[in-house]
Amino acid sequence: MTLAETHQGMTPRRLTVLRSVAATFAERGFRGVGMRELGQATGLNPGTLYHHFKSKNDALLTICTIGHERTLADLTAVLDADVALKARIDALFERHTGSLMEVGDFIQVYSNHRLELPADMAEPLSIGWATYRRGLHRLFEDAGACGEIEQGINPSHLGRMLVGQIRIVNQLHRKGRMEEIPSFVALATRLLLAASGDGGVRDDA
Repeated sequence: MTLAETHQGMTPRRLTVLRSVAATFAERGFRGVGMRELGQATGLNPGTLYHHFKSKNDALLTICTIGHERTLADLTAVLDADVALKARIDALFERHTGSLMEVGDFIQVYSNHRLELPADMAEPLSIGWATYRRGLHRLFEDAGACGEIEQGINPSHLGRMLVGQIRIVNQLHRKGRMEEIPSFVALATRLLLAASGDGGVRDDA
């Protein structure tokens, strides 16, 4: 789903501004730009830019929120599917890679810069990140309940491994090394299934 489809109430100009701001934060970092630089990136003077964002922090919060919403939506769709562990992992990487192609700058900014917000503004994102982490762990908790994970293996550890692998996919995308993502994802999936203890096979797979 495109950014325009998920934010149908936004004008095309607003969407263009959001993409420009996200790209600027992703490329130069949150602390590397001010409102003047954001205005230059969006083609707006600082006064007009303040009609879109009350402050640079507000701009960062807006971008991070979009990144969070997309990643959580991808994970939720995967958790809603009653399929085997391997199919879920495959679907998660496929959806996440697709989202990087559509809103990669938003996801990168959310992943790398959300903690630069003041604590009061960052709280919803912190709660959202914790929800996302719990969802990743749930992938393996569900698999354990279905007998796909060997007894004695901590599902949370597998969830942490998956978090790290998703971060590497993000890095490959950020560096423009998209051609490396499929082979990395294939290896990451094999490692996760091997670590689960039984290859992730289920009778209804």
